[in-house]
Amino acid sequence: MSYAQIDHDDQTLEDLLAVKNPDIHDYVVLGAIASRYQHPHPLAVLAQDIAEGWGLTVEQLRAKCRIIWANGYHPGSDIPNSIIAKGLL
Repeated sequence: MSYAQIDHDDQTLEDLLAVKNPDIHDYVVLGAIASRYQHPHPLAVLAQDIAEGWGLTVEQLRAKCRIIWANGYHPGSDIPNSIIAKGLL
């Protein structure tokens, strides 16, 4: 893992700490970072803390992300109606 990626992920996690009502993009970004690092890496711990603050375990976050991706989400595009209809927001 490059230091540039770690620095970027660290800043992204710091931004996500302030999010109280996460949207689809927030979930998938946190899910990606949570998958990139393993305990006891500090970024894995911070990602877990953020997920728990949103009422999810890391496993629940990963499952939610898989459902989001499977329902047609693509970063930068409109949120597919299937995601809205299933209440994944």
